[in-house]
Amino acid sequence: METRRHERQPFFSRANWDFYTHGTGNKSGFVTNFSLGGCLLQSNDPIDHRRWVRILLEDEYSNLSVALVGRVVHLENALESVNDGEFTLYRHGIQFTHPTILTQDQADLILALSRRNLSVLSCLKRNRKSSFRPGFLA
Repeated sequence: METRRHERQPFFSRANWDFYTHGTGNKSGFVTNFSLGGCLLQSNDPIDHRRWVRILLEDEYSNLSVALVGRVVHLENALESVNDGEFTLYRHGIQFTHPTILTQDQADLILALSRRNLSVLSCLKRNRKSSFRPGFLA
């Protein structure tokens, strides 16, 4: 039985995350897909079920960042190679709580931050369809 309300978008970006209510410091991971209602966070640190996390996606070239807050709704132990010999041990399904659902403009911005976007031929092509203009992230 499928409980997913929004279509997943292939996506890949390095991400920093931390526990929303505790000052334990940033941890690193990867967001490997997302939808309007959540994302998949892969990391080497386990996160308890229903735990709130803050995820920060940053673009080093444009100095643009997006912060998302969500809670873990799924945890899977999975050793995976994600980026040039880097491995992760856990896959966390994150349901967004702020914003609860992304707008299409926010989704376009997140897609533009991806380094390995398999569903969009180019960020500029995608930007022509959104409120962001070509060259916005250049």
